[in-house]
Amino acid sequence: DITKNMFSISVTETKEGILSAMLKSKLSVTEGCMNKLDLDGLAQRTEGFVARDLEKVLSRAVHAHLLRQGRGKVVQ
Repeated sequence: DITKNMFSISVTETKEGILSAMLKSKLSVTEGCMNKLDLDGLAQRTEGFVARDLEKVLSRAVHAHLLRQGRGKVVQ
């Protein structure tokens, strides 16, 4: 059904915009990092997620990335 396909594309594009805005608000995310991300793929894999869910996913991903670079703080 063409209406369903149009709606799916719109939701994915909207979610990409939300993800991009959330990432840009994080001080530790550089433009270079933003360019390497597959926001379209992430938007498709997070079907059913609300904004708060997306924020948690992004926060965990940024934290894991910083730990791998040795810049994250480990709380014990």
